[in-house]
Amino acid sequence: LASGTMLLIPFGIWTIYLFKILRFNFQMILRKENEFLMHLSLFQRRIQLFMVIMVVATQFAPAVAYGLFLLSIGFISHVGASPVITIVAALVAFVILGATTTLLFAHIPAHEATVTRLEKLLNLNFRRPIIMLAIEWTARREPLLLLSTKIFSCALIITISRLYANESFDWRLLTMGCVLALSGNLVLIQTIHRFFNGHASWNRSLPITLLRRFAVSAIIIIVLIVPEIAVMVRHCPDDVLVTDLISIIFFGISIVICCYSLLYLRIKGKQLTRLFFFLMTVWIVLILFSVPLLITSALNLMLSAFVYRKNFYAYEFTDT
Repeated sequence: LASGTMLLIPFGIWTIYLFKILRFNFQMILRKENEFLMHLSLFQRRIQLFMVIMVVATQFAPAVAYGLFLLSIGFISHVGASPVITIVAALVAFVILGATTTLLFAHIPAHEATVTRLEKLLNLNFRRPIIMLAIEWTARREPLLLLSTKIFSCALIITISRLYANESFDWRLLTMGCVLALSGNLVLIQTIHRFFNGHASWNRSLPITLLRRFAVSAIIIIVLIVPEIAVMVRHCPDDVLVTDLISIIFFGISIVICCYSLLYLRIKGKQLTRLFFFLMTVWIVLILFSVPLLITSALNLMLSAFVYRKNFYAYEFTDT
């Protein structure tokens, strides 16, 4: 005990043992049957700390017992006060550290979270419409997915628009690129669908007409694909006419709206994937045969409205 270096051995073992205790406590707190531990934060702070210290001290009892054994050897050997104080301080520090860490694990998420004055001012004076709520929920829930999807779609459109920089450019190539780029938004569309039918299912019981519901969904989808539209306008080849560009944008919007409406069909998984693949194939074939985009867009919107009107109230959302 007289050598401070030798004390590092029990201290290291106690550190490893403390990590095992904290890991065990964290696993127990996450269990469903132990959710009542979250209510520990409703007690006074000193009561919380006292109860958790008692628990951690009990769990740390083998280390405390070994520390008492070292203290008894120190008293018998007359090693002096320094090693004794070091051991006692180390045991107290380990117990307090374990207790405070466990207490942080057991706190309710965002408990007593402070709100800035600016947020209070905005919450009191600015009502966020359902459109903003849906977009904000999607961005917060899937930020990485949103960013990666937009990067992929925009990069694909830029690449296709520069494919034949020094030659005459066919509008059909840009349109097919639009189909492929916007198909990358299918996962985001499913997230919006989950918001309306799962997270904000209360919205389904409100006295809102189907036309307004369909229009709100369409506006949200248009907002989501604004980056693709902006890139398409910015990097549009000179050979493509303005009327053709408008038709391509309108066609792209109709594609995404159509895919959103088809999510209300009573098909899931592979069947839904086959349906989307079939539609993409049909769209590309129609593009190759130079079918006017406005006609194809109108057919997409008609199909969307029909499926949405027929299946909206009969649809039952299952989060699988």
